[in-house]
Amino acid sequence: WANVTVGQPCLVENTPYIGYTDTGEFIDIVSRHNCQVGGYCDAQSLVCVQNKALNAACDADKDGVCGKAAEMPNHYGTYVYILVALGILGAIFGTLVTLFIFHRRQRDEEREKRMQYWREQNAFRQNIMNMRQSARDSILSLPRNHSNRSTMYSHEGGSEDGSQIPIITHAATKASGLRQQYYDDNSEAYDDQQQHEGGRF
Repeated sequence: WANVTVGQPCLVENTPYIGYTDTGEFIDIVSRHNCQVGGYCDAQSLVCVQNKALNAACDADKDGVCGKAAEMPNHYGTYVYILVALGILGAIFGTLVTLFIFHRRQRDEEREKRMQYWREQNAFRQNIMNMRQSARDSILSLPRNHSNRSTMYSHEGGSEDGSQIPIITHAATKASGLRQQYYDDNSEAYDDQQQHEGGRF
């Protein structure tokens, strides 16, 4: 455990490693000790010694402070936090504006579709009413005595909404006596007439 304070006896272990480059090889010695952070174990006296100050001359990497430790927290200026907060607020505001514009455009498209459907239905209804009025006017404009329809449809027999109702007086009308006498060759009236005319001559 690295728990030995400065000035106390310590243990050190040096392990050499061989490194290779394009021009040759070199020896890298890794030194391990049990001194606390901020000190190192001197290989000659085997006593924990305080690390040298930053930028001071040293014999090995363990003697001095090479730089900021990785576990040290980073401190930023106030302007960094302000810029980050403004960026977050700007992103939120931009997202809300984009969603509002998108949904507004979608609502306008749906409203235009409904208006177009309403206009089509209104035009269709108006066309039907015009056709109905034209048919009614054409029927009413026909002559009453010279049209075949005048025998079946009457201006006085119209319904309340203006449509014409056919008037049928009797489902099965009887043929006139003159027509029956004229077409029936076997009737008694026809025989009597022939006998009367034969007796005259």
